[in-house]
Amino acid sequence: EGFGGRITLVCKENYLPYDRVKVSKIGTATDIDKLQARTEQYYEGANIEIIKGVDATKVNTGERIVELSNGTKRKYSALYIATGAKARVPDIPGIDLENILTVRNFDDSIKILTKLGSDKAKNVVVLGLSFIGLEIASSCVQKSKSMTVIGKDTLPLGQVFGTEIGQSLRTLFEDKNVQFHFETTIAKCNGENGVIKSVELTNGTTLPADLLVLGIGTTFYTDFLKYSGIHMLPNGAVNVNDKLETNIKNVYAGGDIAYAPVFIANNQQMNIGHIGLAQYHGQVAAKNIIKKETPLRSVPYFWTMLFGKSIRFAGCGKPVSSMVDGDVASLKFVIFFFDENDKVISVGSCMRDPVVSQFAEFLYQGKSIYRKDLENNTFGWTETIH
Repeated sequence: EGFGGRITLVCKENYLPYDRVKVSKIGTATDIDKLQARTEQYYEGANIEIIKGVDATKVNTGERIVELSNGTKRKYSALYIATGAKARVPDIPGIDLENILTVRNFDDSIKILTKLGSDKAKNVVVLGLSFIGLEIASSCVQKSKSMTVIGKDTLPLGQVFGTEIGQSLRTLFEDKNVQFHFETTIAKCNGENGVIKSVELTNGTTLPADLLVLGIGTTFYTDFLKYSGIHMLPNGAVNVNDKLETNIKNVYAGGDIAYAPVFIANNQQMNIGHIGLAQYHGQVAAKNIIKKETPLRSVPYFWTMLFGKSIRFAGCGKPVSSMVDGDVASLKFVIFFFDENDKVISVGSCMRDPVVSQFAEFLYQGKSIYRKDLENNTFGWTETIH
């Protein structure tokens, strides 16, 4: 974009920036060099200083200084905060036992893989029916003696796709020897010699657990901003405008922590944690920092791969009805979600790429479709994308 100044990138981890998408797909990413987005040489050539293994501990917006955990201070003319989130850990008895793990970064992924070992002798329990929990289960089941997923919902991804599709996903997982316990959670973790051995559920069931992986959401890495004057919500999210600027001039925030306007939701502010949106935030913030005014046009887009099934979802909002094109039982479908005015507010798919990507681009271009538009030609709207 023509910026001629110096950029300093402070990284909590001891790695260059890398693709986090694969870390929850245990065993698919074991070489950090192959995950890293750029080489050391690239950053050097672009005049970008990388400080690895260091946290920001305080931001003084009055003096425009960031204090770091290595004892140094850095002056800034513009600041972009994208510190992301950490895994949520429930406050239950025994949660501090060994072999209770979370997965947010490369080291977490390697630790889980190491703990599993190669003898398929571990009883693994995953807490959480989210994308993350299901990715962990699908990638670890063949490396485990048993695999059980626990969650408060009634079906896997049921809140996203609905009952019929959730049931098909349940069948897919159960056919692969993944067991479920729905409408319950963990009340207590039991151990021997400081190592987890079983979990007690709120429904009274006790399950063997040599390894427990938590996938029940996140909290934000924003504690260091507490006295900065930057406006935050009670949950630690950072309030930003459509340029990703905070209430403090020349201080921007993006990614998971940004409570930012969402274009397709009439610019209603939301927190959305996904790598694609985080990368887009970085691009928008960069342009606004160098005064190339660029408003957000955010379109939430999620994807995953479960047992070889490609699942995509784009859009947001609370639907009141839906329409399916394809075969739900064989997990090859497109599902359209409608609001109370029969407007399509989101689209999901399984093994029907690139329909969801097309819908995301359709929304980005400011276009709308309604149920009546799908009646004669379900995918005619794709021809209007330019």
